[in-house]
Amino acid sequence: MISAYTNLGGKPKYPFYFLEDYYDADRIKQWLDSHEWSKSCTHADDIDNKIMNIGCLLQYQRDAWNDDRARAAVNYLQSYLLSRINKQTGMWGHFDTNNPDQLSRVVQFAYHLFPLFFYDGIQIQHHALVVEHVLATQNKLGGFGVQINSSACEDMDSIDILIRFSPFTKNHKKEIDIRLYKSLNWILCNQVDDGGFVFRLYERFTYGHSQMSSKPNEGSMLSTWFRVLSIAYLDKHFETPHNFVINRCPGYEF
Repeated sequence: MISAYTNLGGKPKYPFYFLEDYYDADRIKQWLDSHEWSKSCTHADDIDNKIMNIGCLLQYQRDAWNDDRARAAVNYLQSYLLSRINKQTGMWGHFDTNNPDQLSRVVQFAYHLFPLFFYDGIQIQHHALVVEHVLATQNKLGGFGVQINSSACEDMDSIDILIRFSPFTKNHKKEIDIRLYKSLNWILCNQVDDGGFVFRLYERFTYGHSQMSSKPNEGSMLSTWFRVLSIAYLDKHFETPHNFVINRCPGYEF
């Protein structure tokens, strides 16, 4: 929603008053402390998406309305998350590096938190470790996921991290570019006959409700947006001539 407002050159009529519950640092701490940061994360635990949603909305509230309380909340959230990074991986949680499912999930988890730092220009340490783990999620077709028909989310998560970490890992830049070129070909393979893109090839996709579903190899709005966004970032990274306009907004587009 905030991306749409930004791209249209406007902002909501009223501030996001529901965020005021998160202006209290003690409440944020209590909420985040409820998560087992020392364990591996599963798909059943969706706290990373919630942290991203709340955190990015707080950043938007801070910037769009010059809200000092939102600014303080963002600062606290960023400080807390930095303190929870696993220095052995550069990401959050613990996982078995030989377990593809756990590796894929921890990369997805990290992708949802990294934008809170990237957007504000805050450096993340352990660049090389992060890149090495993310590169390990790529499959032989160029996608990033355990299943060979990797999803729009899995692909975007790894692509975005590799692009944003590339300037800080010169020793890995050549390898990153090779892998990203390969991923671009895979992304384009996910465009189907109706002109849209699929979440996963050959699979039905439902997004939250049965009325937001698509048949196998039928394009969907979410999947098309996410895969086109991946292409936009790849074109920008490789300095390929394009007509994409990526505005600056907390979350997915900046």
